[in-house]
Amino acid sequence: GLVELPPGDLRVTAKGTVGKSFAVTAKADKLELLGGRAKLDVAASLLQGDKTKGEKPVSLQGFDFSLALDGVLLSNLLALRGKRIPPALGFDTVLSLRAEGKGTLTDPIVDATLTPTTLRTDNGDRVTAVVVAHATRDAANVELVATEVKARSDAVLRGSAYLPLTLDGKKKGI
Repeated sequence: GLVELPPGDLRVTAKGTVGKSFAVTAKADKLELLGGRAKLDVAASLLQGDKTKGEKPVSLQGFDFSLALDGVLLSNLLALRGKRIPPALGFDTVLSLRAEGKGTLTDPIVDATLTPTTLRTDNGDRVTAVVVAHATRDAANVELVATEVKARSDAVLRGSAYLPLTLDGKKKGI
């Protein structure tokens, strides 16, 4: 399935006053997601909005999270969008992700490391990449290094990018 929760693994708590702010925490250590495994630890501060004033029913005031994800196949992720890797290419990719962050939606600090590794049907040379990103309210810095699995010291691709961000106002995005 898409998500499998072992009995008793997901723990969610909420503290606060209905109609005001409240804190929600969620923790899972053995979550199965898209065929992979995940650990999740999230704390969020939420505020109930006033519908009579046109406010959203609930708004996120702040967050603190960590996520570890291992063993998710790119083909499973693409299938969620009705897409697939053309079989003629003869590969799939296994993904691992480590991410943590805190702040607000308009003033976050997020650090993430994505590690994709190719799986080839012809058992040929495999490539792994490490993509490290640090995002704040104003920008994201991204570094990429791709290497052959057998010779990790030899980079086949290196790159970096500085991406200015706008997280509030009418023109949100990169």
